[in-house]
Amino acid sequence: MPPKKAKLSKEQLKELVDDYDINFEGPVPPRQWPTQYSHLFQVIRDIWANRYDKYITRTDIDQKTIRKQIARVRDLRTRATSLRMDFSINEDTWRSLIETPVMGRFDQEIVCVRCRNENWQSEYEAHPRNEDDKEKLEMKRKRRRQCTCDDGDISGRNLNEDSDEENQTKIFSAVSSGLVSHDPQDGLEDSRIPMKPDRVIGLSMNDRYRRYIGSFSVKLSHSPVKKLQLMYPFLVLEAKRENGAPGFRSVESQTAFPIRRFLRIQDELQRASENKIELDPLVWFFAFQGEEWRLYSAVLDKNKTVQVFHLWQGNLESQDGALQIFQIVDFIWTWARDVYRPQIRRCLSGRVTHPREISPTSTNPFPRSQSVFSVLSVRSVSRTVLDTMQEDETTASEVVNDDLPEFQDAGSHPFLRWSGPRNVSTPWAPHASLRHSDIVVFSFRVLEIPESQESFHDLISSLRYDDEKSIMMLHALKAIQQNQYTLPLNRGQLHNIERSWTGVNTQTPYERSTTGHPDQRVEAFFLFRTFCQQEDWQLKREIYCVIWSPQAASVLNMFIETDIDIFFDEESLPSIQHSEFIKPFQQLRQLSGRQSVAYALQNTSLILLPCGDDSGRGKQLLWRQPQRQGIPEHVIAKTVALFDSASYSEDGIQSYHHQCSRLLWVLRTEQGIDTPAELETVPDNVGKGGAMLAMKPSAWPQQCPRFCLFVLLGHGVYDEAHLGSLLRYTVQEREMYCVIGGAAQETELFSAADRHLLRSWEDSFSRRTMPIGQLS
Repeated sequence: MPPKKAKLSKEQLKELVDDYDINFEGPVPPRQWPTQYSHLFQVIRDIWANRYDKYITRTDIDQKTIRKQIARVRDLRTRATSLRMDFSINEDTWRSLIETPVMGRFDQEIVCVRCRNENWQSEYEAHPRNEDDKEKLEMKRKRRRQCTCDDGDISGRNLNEDSDEENQTKIFSAVSSGLVSHDPQDGLEDSRIPMKPDRVIGLSMNDRYRRYIGSFSVKLSHSPVKKLQLMYPFLVLEAKRENGAPGFRSVESQTAFPIRRFLRIQDELQRASENKIELDPLVWFFAFQGEEWRLYSAVLDKNKTVQVFHLWQGNLESQDGALQIFQIVDFIWTWARDVYRPQIRRCLSGRVTHPREISPTSTNPFPRSQSVFSVLSVRSVSRTVLDTMQEDETTASEVVNDDLPEFQDAGSHPFLRWSGPRNVSTPWAPHASLRHSDIVVFSFRVLEIPESQESFHDLISSLRYDDEKSIMMLHALKAIQQNQYTLPLNRGQLHNIERSWTGVNTQTPYERSTTGHPDQRVEAFFLFRTFCQQEDWQLKREIYCVIWSPQAASVLNMFIETDIDIFFDEESLPSIQHSEFIKPFQQLRQLSGRQSVAYALQNTSLILLPCGDDSGRGKQLLWRQPQRQGIPEHVIAKTVALFDSASYSEDGIQSYHHQCSRLLWVLRTEQGIDTPAELETVPDNVGKGGAMLAMKPSAWPQQCPRFCLFVLLGHGVYDEAHLGSLLRYTVQEREMYCVIGGAAQETELFSAADRHLLRSWEDSFSRRTMPIGQLS
């Protein structure tokens, strides 16, 4: 059995805390508090000024509340005093006797099991920063009723209770001495940094959150305490006995990295969600030695540096200290219930899938980072090597559909050896990824508007959104279903388009659901999107199709209080042949090489429109950019979110959403079809060396590798030699695409760690790569 690693000394740990920019600011004056948190910090300061003798004589507080507080203070002081006299008691028992009453609010039922009304009303209640959210919360609180069962009054059920699991399960969970995972990007797994706080409190996992997480389009770390379903921790406790205590500075350092981890997962969630969703990362931290307690609040500044502010301290043996800590915990509880938890829920449910990362105003949509860093002297890859890689083709896989020779099933393609799920045998796997420009996930999604009012209402009600966002969804449907954006076709044509796009030659899920009426006429809205999956860089091309029948259009008109003209007169409908429908999809299906990668890095969206005559409903079908056709970007985002919501809703609602996806290899043909005119031309110098190196945006999840090398060449022998040569050439020629925060950035985005990573990645290939001359 290998010997255990020695613990870090206090000095070593303090040095690491400083190195990772975790700053304990101390008890600074209010003017130095961060603005977005000052309204919360001020409440703690106000509580600190409370005095027990004055409190118990107040007449502006319900006497029942005062009696409860007096009993709580008396019990806590008795416990603290008795422990002071007992030197033999073990630490676990000592902690349990003190922490249980102090933190008891987080373990208690929120509502009475008899009358279903509120068990407790805090004297200090937290509010969100946003004025609209604050007003809504105030109205919600006014509707809550207090339990009076103790007085013998069995009240009726509260009809205005929160619409979640508050009445069935506890909304908070706690864990003692749970092991907190490190941020994978930090590489600190073997650092010996302490990651086991004495107590952590976070949100309880439930079915609703599981659905949110399961449908979330970005892979994030939601539960950082290993082996436990404790979501987004927000409160940390670290205790030391009075005898032989190391001091509060030591307690601070010991808890610094778990706090940093919790802040960063909150920040990642907020950045991966809609920009409008308010979530200011915040972790509360109690440190105590014996009866002496301190409260800290940890936040992130604009540079993502951790700041920890000392807000309060008190002695639990005193009446003032005991009263204050109960009021503080009650206040934090209201923040966790009514501010933090709804914000987390909205972030999880309000995800805008794949927001555009490249500024649409950029004059060059494919900017390159010049002079990113100095590389060691490396010989250039010869033209012979590149030619060899293009000509040396592997055996073709079986074509998925014989009518579509431009496709191959990529499920067993040899390149997947490099781009499959995290090959742990490669040291660069956590930080660097390999993808091929021509291995793409093709997805076809259909959402059918229900034909009855009841079913349509169920569809909207089942979405993972609040009432305001459901209304926004209706507005999105209203926008996309205007006549200039829609196409008439029958269901059989839609089946053929779906098969053509995904390359399947069997019945698709949508086709199976409509077998009995393939000739039924419907109206359709087509949206195309291509992007890189944010968890693993996989290239993806999706078609979103919203369809509705005359009956469904009538229902929609009723809900959105407007009139959508319905063109279902069989004689007036123009006849659009199958080939005319298929051609625009072939234009997007054939994208390969630099085009495939460049448009995906732009998160490109297009809509299919009828063009060609004065009526706007001609036979020619063209792809257009939505914004140029009067469809705002947020409408596109809401349309995608509507599909995502329907995909995981209850079974009855899922019957209106169908999806077929395949991983395919795009075969290059000598006589290709012109790309849509609305797509910007990709410059010839992009990827001229056979590859493009991309760096992930800051909003992407931490699990996603920092870099991705996109191989642009056709079939080849994908061994270490070829890939190593491509990587070296790409680095040498600065063939790098840094897309961060909505705009391309330059050299300063590359840190010393980035330079070291890329060199290590090169070296991992070089150790197995033959000299250039032997490859030609």
